[in-house]
Amino acid sequence: MSGTAAAEPRLSIVTVVLDDPGGLEATARSVAEQGFRDYEYLVIDGGSGPATQAVLARIRETLTTLVSEPDGGLYHAMNKGLGLARGTWIQFLNAGDTYLAPGSLAAFMDAARPGTEVLYGDHVACYPGWRRPMRAADPEFLPYGGFACHQALLVRTELARRIGGFREAYWPAADYDFVCRLMALGPSHQHLPQDLIAYQCGGLSEIHAVRSRLREWRISREHFGPSPGRDLSFLLRLGPSLANTALRRLGLAGVTNALRRLRHG
Repeated sequence: MSGTAAAEPRLSIVTVVLDDPGGLEATARSVAEQGFRDYEYLVIDGGSGPATQAVLARIRETLTTLVSEPDGGLYHAMNKGLGLARGTWIQFLNAGDTYLAPGSLAAFMDAARPGTEVLYGDHVACYPGWRRPMRAADPEFLPYGGFACHQALLVRTELARRIGGFREAYWPAADYDFVCRLMALGPSHQHLPQDLIAYQCGGLSEIHAVRSRLREWRISREHFGPSPGRDLSFLLRLGPSLANTALRRLGLAGVTNALRRLRHG
């Protein structure tokens, strides 16, 4: 076992994976390269095929905990990781997502104020051929959607368990629901204006963009009540999601990427 400097580490890093050998290897390498060492590393594999199993065998000595078995999907796997975590803090770093630099995590953890319960930073969104720095918003934005990339968000493990983890029935936006319930507790939160994570776009939330937007809309109404202004905001964001989904189904995902790059310079 490596990466753990105490019986109860300061941070539990949880990576969930299913048949993504390249993504898993990149994420595990990024974790192993961190100068910050007071962590445990848990990988929750959903019963992947031979290619990912080969990666798991290669990195096994760098893992604190490995679970490899069929599961009920992404959020079921994340809840498994939450149940096994021993750290004071927990971070969910999905396969394919990485820390931006070997010193990123240490700088992030060292800057946390005493008493902080939710710690979040900025991230870089990675698209084919280009990257876009993304700044986290204020939690006041939460009724309109997520205010930070959940991979760049660290939570006190006790708080994550207090709210019951992720509600799997809220797929594919259970992470948004998780943050809504978390912030409803009124935790002490801190934003660190530094890029912590390189986030690989094109995952679950983008593949199922329309369903994700609709689910987020319903979650927002559940937690914050109906609002004509918020309803309009979600409707306006639903349009591009519908267009991107149509292009993807036509095999024109590259057009979506080009248009997005043009729009954001």
